[in-house]
Amino acid sequence: MKLTLRVVPMLVICLVIATCFSSLADAYVPAPSPLADDPLETAPGQSGGEPPTTQELLVGVFDVMDYGAVADGETDSSMAFLSAWEEACAHRSNSTLYIPNNTFLVGPLSFTGPCRNLYSPKLEVRGTLKAPTSPSKFPTNDWIIFRDLHGLVLTGETGRALFDGQGSEAWKDPSCQNKSRCDKLITSLRLSNISHAAIYDINLLNGKSFHMSIYKSSNVRVHNVSIMAPGDSPNTDGIHVSHSANISITSSTIGVGDDCISIGPGSTNISVSYVDCGPGHGISVGSLGKYKNEKKVDLIRVSNCTINGTQNGVRVKTWPGAPPSEASNMIFENIVMTNVTSPIIIDQEYCPSQQCDIQKSSLVKLSNMLFKNITGTYNSKEAVTMLCSPSVPCENVLLVGIHLNWTEQEDPRAGHKVIMVLASVHGLLPWSPPLSPFKWAQNPGRKQAVSARISTDDSPPSTQEKKKSLPGKPEADVVVIGSGIAGLCCAGLLSRYNQDVLVLESHDQPGGAAHAFDIKGYKFDSGPSLFSGFQSRGPQANPLAQVLDALGESVPCAKYDSWMVYIPEGEFLSRIGPTEFFKDLEKYASPNAVQEWQKLLDAVLPMSAAAMALPPLSVRGVKSNGILSAEMVYMFAEWYKPGCSLEYPLHGSGAIVDALIRGMQKFGGRISLRSHVEKIVVENGQAIGVKLRSGQFVRAKKAVVSNASMWDTLGLLPEEVIPKSYSDRIKRTPQCESFMHLHLGFDAQGVSEDLGIHHIVVNDWDRGVDADQNVVLLSVPSVLSPDLAPPGKHVLHAYTPGTEPYELWEGLDHSSAEYKKLKVERSEVMWRAVERVLGPGFSRDKCEVKLIGTPLTHQRFLRRDRGTYGPAIQAGKDSFPGHSTPIPQLFCCGDSTFPGIGVPAVAASGAIVANTLVSVTQHSELLDAIGI
Repeated sequence: MKLTLRVVPMLVICLVIATCFSSLADAYVPAPSPLADDPLETAPGQSGGEPPTTQELLVGVFDVMDYGAVADGETDSSMAFLSAWEEACAHRSNSTLYIPNNTFLVGPLSFTGPCRNLYSPKLEVRGTLKAPTSPSKFPTNDWIIFRDLHGLVLTGETGRALFDGQGSEAWKDPSCQNKSRCDKLITSLRLSNISHAAIYDINLLNGKSFHMSIYKSSNVRVHNVSIMAPGDSPNTDGIHVSHSANISITSSTIGVGDDCISIGPGSTNISVSYVDCGPGHGISVGSLGKYKNEKKVDLIRVSNCTINGTQNGVRVKTWPGAPPSEASNMIFENIVMTNVTSPIIIDQEYCPSQQCDIQKSSLVKLSNMLFKNITGTYNSKEAVTMLCSPSVPCENVLLVGIHLNWTEQEDPRAGHKVIMVLASVHGLLPWSPPLSPFKWAQNPGRKQAVSARISTDDSPPSTQEKKKSLPGKPEADVVVIGSGIAGLCCAGLLSRYNQDVLVLESHDQPGGAAHAFDIKGYKFDSGPSLFSGFQSRGPQANPLAQVLDALGESVPCAKYDSWMVYIPEGEFLSRIGPTEFFKDLEKYASPNAVQEWQKLLDAVLPMSAAAMALPPLSVRGVKSNGILSAEMVYMFAEWYKPGCSLEYPLHGSGAIVDALIRGMQKFGGRISLRSHVEKIVVENGQAIGVKLRSGQFVRAKKAVVSNASMWDTLGLLPEEVIPKSYSDRIKRTPQCESFMHLHLGFDAQGVSEDLGIHHIVVNDWDRGVDADQNVVLLSVPSVLSPDLAPPGKHVLHAYTPGTEPYELWEGLDHSSAEYKKLKVERSEVMWRAVERVLGPGFSRDKCEVKLIGTPLTHQRFLRRDRGTYGPAIQAGKDSFPGHSTPIPQLFCCGDSTFPGIGVPAVAASGAIVANTLVSVTQHSELLDAIGI
C-alpha cells in the first residue's frame, strides 16, 4: 500500500510513539502460532462467515437515545436501555452501550449474557440514571444487575456518571427503623457470575440498601468509584463482596450508613487499597457464620486506606453460635484513622439485633491476621478490641506499629502512642490500661482465646520464617536472574503454579528498566512511561494485565487520550481514537490522507483480530519467528477505536513492579536484592544454579531463568559449555543504540496548568526520526499522579529514544572531566526540548534535581551490554530467539527473546517461560481460572 508524502509525517509520529517510548504497554501482538499451520478463518468469538468490516470493528456503538430513551428524568426508559443492550450483546464484534450526558429514569434492569462475541459490551455512562423512589416498584432485590458476562467494562467520567438510588423513601420503612435489617434490601448495582470486569469512574448515590454487590464473580477491578449516602441511612453498605475471587477495589471514596466495604463468605484474594472511608462502619471482613456450610475466606489485604469519623475502623466479625468455617491470611496495613470509635476489632460475638445467644461460641476459625502501621486517633476507651471464640481460638495474630492517640485530652492517656504487640501462645499477658487501652473478653476464660506472637519484624506472619531462613536455604525450584518485568512475571506465575521461586536482583531496587527511584521527595520513573490496556480483559488483553489478573493484583491508573507533538512546522495536540485522529490527518495532511488511512486500517485491523486470537498466556515452549510489525498491528487496532484511552499508573511505574512482587510473595515467591549473580553454574551439561559475587552458591532444582540480555547471559556462562553456533548467533545479532536521559525536579510555578503528560519533539524531518539528537520524548507524570513530586512541583523525564551511539562513550571513565563535558554537550538537545515544551516560565537554574544519564549509565545500572535498548532485529531478515537454550534447564526471558521489545512483549516472554516449566494440566487450570 502506498501513502502520499502528506501522510508520512503523521504516520512517522505514530511509529515514534509506538516504538520509541520504550515502555509502550500495548505494543505486542503474538505471531501466528507455530503450533498451527492453517490461518485463522474467523475472528475471535465468531461462528463463521465473513470477517467483520472495518466499520464494525471501529464503531459498534449503541446509543440508548436511538432506542427511545427519554432524557427528562421522569419517563421510564427501561425498555429503551434493554433494547439497546440486546443489540449490543448480539453484535458480532466489540460493542459499546452508550448513555449520553442526560438524566434517565430506569426501573429494574437486567443486563444478561452470554453475548454473541463472548465478551460483554462496554457500558459508557456519561449521564445520570435514577431509580424509582418506591421499593414497591422492584419485583426483586436489585435495581441494576449484570449477570453471566465475561469482560464487562462499566465506566463513565468522574463527576458525570451517576447512579442515583433515591433511597430516602426506602430508609423510612418501619422495618428499617425497628430491626437491624430492612425487610426489603434493594441493591443498586449487582454483579452476579461475572468474570473479568472493570468498573471505574462512576458515582453511586443514596442506594436503598447496598450500593454495589459482587457475587460469584472473579477477576473484577473497581477503581475510582465514589459512593455516598447519609451516615444514618440503614443497611447502605458501599461495596459487598461474597463468594468471589480476585477482586481489587482501589482509589475510591465511600461514605455510607453501614460498612464502607464488607467482605463476606467465600471471598478469596480480595485487595482493598487507597480507599477513603467515612462516614460509615469502616471496612469489615464478615459478618461470617450466619449460615451453614459457608465457604472459607482467604487472602484478604486492606492497605493504604484512610478511615474518618466512622463507628469502626477495620473489623473481623462472626456470629455467636456460628457453624464451623474458616477465615485466614488477612492483612490490614498502612491505614490512617481519624476520630474513629473502635479502630481495630476482632468480634466473634457480633449480634446487631441483640437477640443472639452469646453463650454459644462461634466456630469460625480465625488465623494469620496482621495489623500493621495503623495510626491516627480514636474516641472511645478501647483502641483495640479482640473478642475471640474460646472454642476455636484465634491463631497467629500480630500487631506491629500501632500508633493511636485518644482524643479525650483530659484522660491521663492523652497523647500516648499505642505501640502494641501481643504475647504468649494460647494466652495473653495482663496489660495495664494506662499503657495499653486494649479490651479483651471480660471473663478470665476468654483470655485464652488468642494465640499471638511478639515480633519486631514488619513482615506478615506467613512470610516471617521464609525471610529469616533465606540465608540458610540458598535453593529453589527455579532461580530467576534479574527482577525486570519479564523476570517478575515469570516468577509470579511460577509461584502461582506452586513452584518455589527465588529472584536474585543485583541492585537495591527491583524492576530493572522499570524501577523507580526517589531523590529529595521526587519519585522518578527510570524508563516506562506510556501505557495502555490495564483495563483490557480476556484473550486480547495486555499480557501484563493478564499476569496481574493471575496474581490477583491490579494497578490503579489515570486515563488520558492525547500527547503534544512539536515538529519543525509547529505544534499540535494529537488524540487517539478514530474520529480525533482523522481530524488531525485532515488538518495537518489532506482530505485524501483520511481515505488512505482508512485503507490502511482496512488492511491492518483484520490482521490484528487474527493475531490476538492467540493469548500470550496460552503459549508455552514456542520457537517463533519474531514479527516486529506487531507493534504497528496492535497500535492501529487499540488506539484507533471508539472509547480507547492511554493510562498512567498512579504512584508511578514502580507501582507495577510493586504489584508484581506482592503477587509473587502472596504465593510464596521470594526476592533477594543486592544479590549479584557472577556465574551460571553448569554441571554434567545442565544448569544447576548460580554463584553470587559473594561466593555463595544458590541451587536451582528445576531451572535457571535469565532475565538478562542475550549478551549479558552469554557472559554469565562458562565458555567451555557454550556451543559455538549459539555463541556466534548472539555475537552477530545487531544491537539497538542506547539512550540519553534527563531527569528533572522543578517548581511548577510559571508552567502552564494544562500541561499534558507526554510530549514528542522532532527537530529535523530530513535527518529521519532514527537519527541521533533529532527526536526527544518527554514525560511529566506528576500532572496525572501529583504524589510523585512535592506540592507545587513536577517531575520530568526526557530522553532520546534509543538513538545515542555507544561508541561516543566507550572507554570513558564516568568520573573523568572528559565524560562530564560530553554529558553536558549531549544533553543540550534535551534541555532545549524541555524549554520548548515548558515555555518561558521554566528555568534550568531553578531545578531542584538535575540528573543526566548516558549509555554508560544504562550499562552500569541496568546491566545492559553497551547500554543497548535491545536486539536490532529486522522484520523478514531474522527472528527473535525462543526461550530455551542449548544448555538444559537454562531458559531466557525478556527483550532478547520472542516476542521482543516493549513492556507487553517482555511480560509475555516471562509468562511463556513460566508456562513451559509446568505441566499442561497446571497451565490449563490457570487459564480457566483467569477466563482465557
